[in-house]
Amino acid sequence: MSPSDAHERSSPSDERPSSRSFLPRFGLRSLFVFALLFCLLFGWIGRNAYRVRQEEAAIEALMQANGAIVLEGEEWRELHPATPARGTEPVRADWQELVARTLGRIERRPIREVVLHGEDPNDPKLARALASLAAFPEIRQMDLRGPALDDKAIAPLSKLKRLERLSMMGTTITGAGLKSLAASVPLQDLSISGEASSARLSEGVSALQELKSLRLEGLSIRRSDMETVASLPKLETLHLESLQPAPDEDVFAPLEKAENLRFFYESRSGMQEADLVALSRLPALEEAWIGIASDANVALLGPMPRLKKIYLNGPITLDGARSFSAGRPGVAVGYRIFTSDGRWLHAGKSEMDR
Repeated sequence: MSPSDAHERSSPSDERPSSRSFLPRFGLRSLFVFALLFCLLFGWIGRNAYRVRQEEAAIEALMQANGAIVLEGEEWRELHPATPARGTEPVRADWQELVARTLGRIERRPIREVVLHGEDPNDPKLARALASLAAFPEIRQMDLRGPALDDKAIAPLSKLKRLERLSMMGTTITGAGLKSLAASVPLQDLSISGEASSARLSEGVSALQELKSLRLEGLSIRRSDMETVASLPKLETLHLESLQPAPDEDVFAPLEKAENLRFFYESRSGMQEADLVALSRLPALEEAWIGIASDANVALLGPMPRLKKIYLNGPITLDGARSFSAGRPGVAVGYRIFTSDGRWLHAGKSEMDR
């Protein structure tokens, strides 16, 4: 049989294409490309899922330790220019938000401030809350309260490279702890209150060379402490309240060396009449709050050429406040008048500021 006869007798079904010919065909190189893209996609999703789980676990740890969280953009009311901000804790995320964050559709709202309170230094919940702070590198404010917060709390804070503001109320953090924090975080705003003594903090405060605002409340202070404060090169705002200055020491005299101090607030700080003379020598002072204002005291204040606003609080008379305002044209003068026994009489502004 010739080959041509064999070809003519072949079945038509032999010429039908195989069903496999309709399947997509690709080489080994294409397989590697698809596998790489698959791994990158699900690796990215897995990384996001891990980050979201870490953040939710950190928030849960903070909540279990009775911590408070302030989200970026939340509304809050400031009671005083040197008063730290306060806010409310966020609502825990629901499953739809978690899925959207995992897929990268939305971002978690940044956390601006965390407030932690601790009385027991051996409380495991407090330790977990401090360790959880690493999940939120965007934190800019920390508010620490209670004796359980000591130098061990500094190590977690040192990882917060954006931290700008630290408030310590009744903590046991030492000067050595603050010094170690200054080595890793350029802190700009510090508030210390409720400490038995500030002597142990002088070393730490002197290391905070980037500090622009300092609040001291309820401390026992010495002249050396004020020398440390006056030596801070970038300090612009100083708030002194309810202090216990050492007797027989001219505690506040070094403040006249604070050449860059622009805002000064004083209330029940133990300042005396002579200390107002040093205050009036501050070359950059623009705004002041005086808590020992009287007709005789305010007469001791010098010209203060850069002063724009001053608030007189104390047993000053209405005529004394207006007389002080009349001698300083262009300066906004507010006043709150009390009697020597603390009874409130009158509050208002000068005639030029009405």
